[in-house]
Amino acid sequence: MSAGFVYGNWTEGGGAALIDVSGYNGNWLYPVDAAGTVRVEGPLGDTIVLIDGGAARIVSSPCRNQLCVAAPPIRRHGQWTACLPNQVMVSVENKSAPSDGVDITTW
Repeated sequence: MSAGFVYGNWTEGGGAALIDVSGYNGNWLYPVDAAGTVRVEGPLGDTIVLIDGGAARIVSSPCRNQLCVAAPPIRRHGQWTACLPNQVMVSVENKSAPSDGVDITTW
């Protein structure tokens, strides 16, 4: 079974920040106050995403190198984490708040 979630927290921009989880079979949205774990199906098996305390992180995945599991939790607009081999993406988005301009993908 596939599942995904969206989790949010309030930002200074006045809108709810959503954590969007996309998997092999689509993506799903959950309410702002959601908390818990979600099993997301990918081509290699299931990836487990944990939401807790206004943040999300991948806690288990069937990929070989486990970089996604070692990545820190995400919580701010524009942040993302992924298990690329298993085609699972987790991102934080807030359409009403501007990005803070710097993240781990900025060089």
